Amino acid sequence: MQNKIFLSLLLLFVCYCPQIASAQEVSDTIAVQKSIWPDQSTKTLTANRRVWPLFGVKKLGANKNMEWQIQPLFFFISPNLGLKKHWKSYKNGLSIASLHRVNYPSIYLNLFSREGAGGVLPKDSKIPPMLSIKNELLLGFNSKENVITLRAGIALAFKLSGAEKKFPDLDFPFLYNRTLAFNHSPNIYMGINYNRDFLPKWNIEADFAAFSVGNENRDFVHESRLVFLWKKSDKLGLRAGAAAAYGNYPFGSVFRAIPVFDIIFAWNGKRKKSLK
Repeated sequence: MQNKIFLSLLLLFVCYCPQIASAQEVSDTIAVQKSIWPDQSTKTLTANRRVWPLFGVKKLGANKNMEWQIQPLFFFISPNLGLKKHWKSYKNGLSIASLHRVNYPSIYLNLFSREGAGGVLPKDSKIPPMLSIKNELLLGFNSKENVITLRAGIALAFKLSGAEKKFPDLDFPFLYNRTLAFNHSPNIYMGINYNRDFLPKWNIEADFAAFSVGNENRDFVHESRLVFLWKKSDKLGLRAGAAAAYGNYPFGSVFRAIPVFDIIFAWNGKRKKSLK
């Protein structure tokens, strides 16, 4: 019942928008879809633009329609790096991008292999050196204020030495969804994202994702998110909302909801002067 209510609310927000307008002639400059606030669309940050959420992934706009991503809070126990690339925009509002992430989670997982508070794995777990790689293809449909983005991704885990045949299941749904590839590599996932500015300083984002469990029943587990962004200025924003994970997990049928909150700082870096 909870699943149906949450999905209904999400679909209501996604569908409550004007119908996507017919193709419009726009300039190539606009079609590149640069942005000063990051999201899950095909848009990338403008070059030298830095966006630093207090808790979330930090992002830096680069040249050639690229965007670097890093999570420094966990970098020394879980080294990570991401790159988003905007490849092509068309005059009918269609756009294509890709997102690539690499992560070394072994230090973090070994550190938190303990029982009790703070433990995410059994105490006797042996985590080998392991490299996690994720690649996503993003397909965007842009129409005035409405941005709909479809994504399909593949997650891979490369164990660099002898390892347990079965990685211990994490009994926290959000972590379980993100570590599926550790047992089932490659792991396929897909999602849809809706983004819209509905007031001059307000933005709404609704997201739904499905992760393949990789078992004999071909089950999927799911995540949904509904988040509001208040853009006080081009240098400060507040993000608040809720996220939910649900599905049939190895540890039972679960619906788990958590609040989402972050303070976002942003600024524009200085451009290098060209030498004459």
